[in-house]
Amino acid sequence: MAHEDLDLPLGAIKIAKNRGSAGHKGVEDILRAAKTKDFTRIRIGIAKQSDIKKSQSAAEVQKIVIGKLSPQEKVLFQKGVKKAVAALRAIVTEGIAKAMNEFN
Repeated sequence: MAHEDLDLPLGAIKIAKNRGSAGHKGVEDILRAAKTKDFTRIRIGIAKQSDIKKSQSAAEVQKIVIGKLSPQEKVLFQKGVKKAVAALRAIVTEGIAKAMNEFN
């Protein structure tokens, strides 16, 4: 599974396995429905430099998640998506451990 992550800088990716939701509501729903956290996720960063701070209200988080990106930010995000695709390919062809070493 791949999903956006407010805890990572815009365009950065991180492979995670067997982890909790870290407050991500969509991931919480999937964990609850699957009744397990034993699966691999590719997290794609959406946090702009101005968005990075310790705590944010639900309204601030929603604004960031559904907000518009500038043309420069779109380029960074698209690079992150391309990295995520490459990471998924590596997971499938080379295994999770090697992919994590390469992309994390």
